Amino acid sequence: MVSRRARHARILRLLGKGPVPSHEALRQLLAQQGVEATQATISRDLRELGAVKSPAGYTLSAQHTPAAPLDAALPAYGAHAAVRAFVTSVGHSPLMVVLHTAPAHASLVAAELDRDPPEGVLGTIAGDDTIFIACRSEQATRRLAADLADAAGISAAAHSPASHGRGNH
Repeated sequence: MVSRRARHARILRLLGKGPVPSHEALRQLLAQQGVEATQATISRDLRELGAVKSPAGYTLSAQHTPAAPLDAALPAYGAHAAVRAFVTSVGHSPLMVVLHTAPAHASLVAAELDRDPPEGVLGTIAGDDTIFIACRSEQATRRLAADLADAAGISAAAHSPASHGRGNH
């Protein structure tokens, strides 16, 4: 049995290649890779991954498209791909970086960051769509915020310390 994370990684990879016309077509593509899933599971996965239905079929919205293809053999996304795929804003205070993600993706991103913590990170706390990252120093905080903003494709101004409010990080 393939884990939910592994199934999500495979769905992201499949949708990254182009639109998939239907749940059934996606189910068949997954079955070819040895992943059995019901229509209900596929529907839930597509919703969780932020897939959208276009005239050509199911695709990932621009906000959820991974920067690079994911390795089919790996059940995890990898920190860079997870940040690129799911982080929507980056903010920071002197010793804390705050990431906002697509709904239900904060734990996934935090787990990937915890797997191989960036230099200067003490730890992470994740909710549904928010991650708090405690850092060892102000310098580490600034560097991490800049690196994560770059990985997420967010402009440098979007994570300035002067920004306030959830939508301005």
